Amino acid sequence: MPATPYAQLTDLQNSIQAYALNPVSTPLQSAQLQRQADKMDSYLNTQFTLPLISWNTDLIDCNCDLAIYAILKARGFNPKAGADKTLKDAYDAAIKWLEMIAKGEVHPLVVDSSTGPNPPMRAEGDGWAVSVGGPGGVGSGYTRGWVPGNTGPGNPGGGFWGG
Repeated sequence: MPATPYAQLTDLQNSIQAYALNPVSTPLQSAQLQRQADKMDSYLNTQFTLPLISWNTDLIDCNCDLAIYAILKARGFNPKAGADKTLKDAYDAAIKWLEMIAKGEVHPLVVDSSTGPNPPMRAEGDGWAVSVGGPGGVGSGYTRGWVPGNTGPGNPGGGFWGG
């Protein structure tokens, strides 16, 4: 189980109209983010050493799409009608994407925990993942931002994000 979901509660709430989540308590929303992150891990663990240390917005969006569908399914909706169909389609697309990851057909930008402290970030695609390791270096991760000379846990000399 990941220490935290891949998405934050604000990511979920910004992914759908507020009225759709209004009858659903915040603790239930958070619980579904966690449950769906656990589901994601059942696919991700075939290609990566969990827990993931860093990830980009693809995993955040996937976590939100899965959680929204689970929340609305419990609340009640019609998956064949209007906007409800769009939410079901997003869920199906998220599951298909996870299946492609599990088969090694898609490679999301992540840093897994196989590399130990101060893992190098992969600089593929749009340049989201950027790092300059070593003392006084900087790194970036989607939810962490730039951290010059970080001296977080496991990184006493600083230079990479963490902690």
